Formats: sequence, structure tokens, C-alpha cells
Amino acid sequence: DVVKDHLLPDLEKLGYVGDDLCKMVLYLAATSRLLERPVSVLSIANSSAGKSYGQAVVLSLLPEDQVHLLTRLSPKALSHFNKRDLVHKVLCIDEVDGVEEMAMAQLRCLLSRGKLTSAYTHIDPQTGRMETVQKDVEGPTAVFTSTTAEETVYNETKTRFLILPVDSSEEQTKLVQKALIRQ
Repeated sequence: DVVKDHLLPDLEKLGYVGDDLCKMVLYLAATSRLLERPVSVLSIANSSAGKSYGQAVVLSLLPEDQVHLLTRLSPKALSHFNKRDLVHKVLCIDEVDGVEEMAMAQLRCLLSRGKLTSAYTHIDPQTGRMETVQKDVEGPTAVFTSTTAEETVYNETKTRFLILPVDSSEEQTKLVQKALIRQ
């Protein structure tokens, strides 16, 4: 089995220990970016349980140009990507709390429709008249994000994500501690 023989040991070597289910789900979701309906993941666990770390390690296996790592997402940021910037890419936002509500609405549309379509007005430099311009940002796009408080995430948002509980058990903590000591 390729996953057990190669992926899991490779992730362990990179410092992502234990929690094999999360490792496999994150990797499959990351590779699903190439599909027409990629899987997006919302990792949930207590603070410092390794949600962002696990995502970062898995995403480090992808080519750099396939991942957009963001700390926050402002209200209009998604609509300002170039038309094909997000096609078959992973958009990783550190914390779901870093996504402002208008941006979250755009993110939900991107995940549901596979693209964003925005309209804005500008003055035509040749005629001096106001005109409406339409801009598309295409997907499909896989999104990775995390939270410590699932109850604060709107149900509408949750329906677009695979909810992934991260192991924060005492056994998992001991595995992490042992790995840190070995470094």
C-alpha cells in the first residue's frame, strides 16, 4: 500500500508524527485540487494541537506554485486574483477567523460554483463614460483552513468543507514530544 509504505513514513520524517487519519485525509484533499470538485478541509482542534503544522507539512509536498498560503483574506481579495491564479490550486488560510465575512461569502461561491464572477464600474478612458466590467476568477480550488471553535463557523460555510478533527489526545502529545526530543 503506497500510503502506508511511503506517504506516512515520509511525513513522519518531515516531523508530522501520529494522527495517520489526518495525514491521509490532508494529502488526498491536497491532491484532489486536480479534480473538477476538489475537497476542502476545515481542521478543528484545541490551540497548539498541530492543525496548521499538519497542513503545512502536507502542503510542503506539493510544488510551491500549486499553493497559496495566506494569513488572512480581506473582503475583496479573491476577486482580485488573476483569472487562472486559483485553477487546481490549494488556497491555505491559517485560521478561518482570518477570513472576513464578505471574503467568506466569496470563498463559499468559489467552492460551490467553481469560479467567482465580479462586476465593477470604471470610467472608459476613451469615452469618459462609466461602464460595468465583469471579471472572472476561475477554479476549481481546494481550500485548507482551521479553527479552535467550530461553533463560530457558519453552517453555510461548514457545508463546503470536510470537517477534520485533529488528534489532541495525551498519546498524540507524547508522540510529538518524543519527535521534538529526537530533533
